[in-house]
Amino acid sequence: MKFIFLLMLLGVFCPSQSSYAQAKPIYLDGQVVHEGKRRSTITVVVWKDVIASNIGATQMTCTTGRNGSFSFKLPRIEHPMRIGFEVNQSKGGNSVLNYYILEPDDHIQMKINWTPKGFQYRFFGIGATKYRCRQEIDMASNKLEPFIEQEKNKPIFYEPIYSLRRIQLEDSILQIKFSILDKYKLSRPVYHMLKSDIIGETRITFQCFFMVQQYLADSMKKERLLQYYRSMLMLPVDTSSYSTISPAYLNFLFSRSAICLFVESNGNAEYILANVYNARFKELYDKLKADYRGELRERMLLNYLTDMRIQDTRGDFDSCLQDAYELVHNPYLKEILKKWRTVKLKGTPVYDFSLPDTTGKMVRLSDLRGKLVFIDIWFTGCSGCKLFARQMDSLVYPLFKNDSNIQFVSICTDLKKSQWLKSVREEKYSLKTFINLYTNGLGMEHPFLKYYDVEGGPTLMLVDKKGRIYSVTVPRDGKSKELIALIYAALRESDH
Repeated sequence: MKFIFLLMLLGVFCPSQSSYAQAKPIYLDGQVVHEGKRRSTITVVVWKDVIASNIGATQMTCTTGRNGSFSFKLPRIEHPMRIGFEVNQSKGGNSVLNYYILEPDDHIQMKINWTPKGFQYRFFGIGATKYRCRQEIDMASNKLEPFIEQEKNKPIFYEPIYSLRRIQLEDSILQIKFSILDKYKLSRPVYHMLKSDIIGETRITFQCFFMVQQYLADSMKKERLLQYYRSMLMLPVDTSSYSTISPAYLNFLFSRSAICLFVESNGNAEYILANVYNARFKELYDKLKADYRGELRERMLLNYLTDMRIQDTRGDFDSCLQDAYELVHNPYLKEILKKWRTVKLKGTPVYDFSLPDTTGKMVRLSDLRGKLVFIDIWFTGCSGCKLFARQMDSLVYPLFKNDSNIQFVSICTDLKKSQWLKSVREEKYSLKTFINLYTNGLGMEHPFLKYYDVEGGPTLMLVDKKGRIYSVTVPRDGKSKELIALIYAALRESDH
């Protein structure tokens, strides 16, 4: 068994950093302790900004010593960075610590103990105080989670008093976490970054925007729902420079803007979050653009455009991507948008991969020139991939299976070939009648997937008959009608 220890380092600009001395190399070292004398693989992923995805990330890896020790020497930094840890064991579960903070001059030492009951972390060294603070905040969140879930499941919108109770509960939880934060002696930037994290994580929990569909059929419940959200929208928000570098707070602000659209539409079902990505994509883009300014707006727009949930069928993605490129000034964010303009806009040539099929024959994408190509990227164990496969098999594919103008291609990112072949035989993720291809053990590191910044599954693409991008925002998640309409439109355009 081996561990994979993922350290996600997000380098960000933070204001008022003149208090830091001349930067020194950053050291991360420690020990992974578990039963037996097994070595662990440790991966360091480095970002330059607060982006909700791993786009633009670079990686470093090492193997632990015989006693489980590991050590990283990172480049000098001038501003705080974000780090997260993910420890995976093939037969022992995993553990994730997200969005911890690293400062210049830190030398963090970690001891990670694994037992069949889970993982335990201990932090030492220069800068470890903020780690212990965040750990205590996370532990408080875990203890409160069952109570929060119980409250979230109550019919809060039947009576106005429940809406008020939920807002009061949110405030009480914030005060509990703030009291933990205030116990620790932290630098001013770290204090405010953690405070933004706390507010973002707590408030997004209570917005529950994904649960609103069940209330829209009843006019009274819908009005109570709108009243609840109107009261939430009256709460003050922080758009200071510290909030712009909190991933949790950015997520909260994004959800808040989506809720604003929903309220302004008087509860139109097209404006619930699951539908906005498809039917009202540009309206939410314009809302984010209007609501925020400066680097906060730039990060909000980039995070939105790179969100895997986008399923735009109206052709607005391309125009929004072009608009964001003109609007964004941050050099790192602009470089990401520049790349996406090069590879993802409709009409751009597609990367010509060469992948093996189930017989070992190499298949090139250019071999399929002259056909509309539907590409589905998946991996074994992906629940979303399995759900989409059911939708495709029962509602979409039967309409096109006899059409010689379209070819369905399935690309699996499993690391083990045997697992991929087993999944193909079982047809839980793909049909045998598709062209089933494999990334040859490279997983998400295959050049084709890296070229398009593929992060997970299902990832869908439509390629026209001339080998050019038709759409990278293909509908899924129960959007069968929209998907069918998009395929028909692509076939019609390909004939001209």
